[in-house]
Amino acid sequence: MKKVVIIGCGAVGYRWYFDGIKKSKYCEVAALVDIDEEALEKAGKYLHNDNLYSSLEEFLSSKCKADIALILTQHSSHFRLIEQCLNNGLHVYSEKPFAETKREAQYLLKVAHDKGKFLASAPQIKLSSRNQKVKEIIESGVLGKIALIRASGSNMGPADRKDTDYNPKWFYNDGGSLASLGIYTLSIIIFLFGIPDRVASYSGIAFSNRTVKYGPNSGEKFKVTAPDNQIAILDYENGMYVMFDGSYVVKHPVDYELIIHGELGTLLVGGFGGPDSIILENEHGKQKVGPDDSCHLEWNLFWGVDNLAKCIQQ
Repeated sequence: MKKVVIIGCGAVGYRWYFDGIKKSKYCEVAALVDIDEEALEKAGKYLHNDNLYSSLEEFLSSKCKADIALILTQHSSHFRLIEQCLNNGLHVYSEKPFAETKREAQYLLKVAHDKGKFLASAPQIKLSSRNQKVKEIIESGVLGKIALIRASGSNMGPADRKDTDYNPKWFYNDGGSLASLGIYTLSIIIFLFGIPDRVASYSGIAFSNRTVKYGPNSGEKFKVTAPDNQIAILDYENGMYVMFDGSYVVKHPVDYELIIHGELGTLLVGGFGGPDSIILENEHGKQKVGPDDSCHLEWNLFWGVDNLAKCIQQ
């Protein structure tokens, strides 16, 4: 079992990571780090761990040891924390994005390489059986030459979600829709088709005034200062284009996250698992070809950390 120090004990941890590490076959909690004493103690009780530290520096100077640092703090702190962890001999898994600029990303990759450490980042989108099945179908050639992909990763954001149990305003100010939401669909595109040759993109604020609909801040009005409407056309130069959106401006999201048009048929991809999560439409009619398992239904961002620990071991 690889020991994990979790840096950041807020809503993201409870929503996506803490329950995952409880069930992990490859990881266990070594310590928790958070500058908020109340959040730190709450997470310690939830994860049954008494190794609590108010800063990364305090943890690094302690006798408590870990193999992997799991970083769940706000975007702007990722670069500094990742650099510090790598330089102190830790493998790192970071919430997305692990850097805010290309230059920062390249630098961190070099540090990881020079230190002989793994650096991995959410989203772990390629690990879901649904998306692996889509890739398998494309590579089988059943669609023929791919020409056009419509990829939509948009909704209204956490201020409009019924299951929001935290203050969502950060996502519309420091976060932005692409880095917080659209990155999932964009990562699927890169996984399936690779890096595009050219990108034409647009980014702006469509709805500058919002109201929190649910959760502890329900009814609170706030200003939007980060882009909430972000779209792009990805050009793969062989006549194949992707029309992508990753925005907080869609009240009723489309049924299919991906619509992949090929010379011989169309693939409709949506939902969270099961045979009907992928529909193949061609001259033979419509067929449900999604994976017959519950992998995508059991969506868990901790899969990425588990996968990293497994890679280290193997």
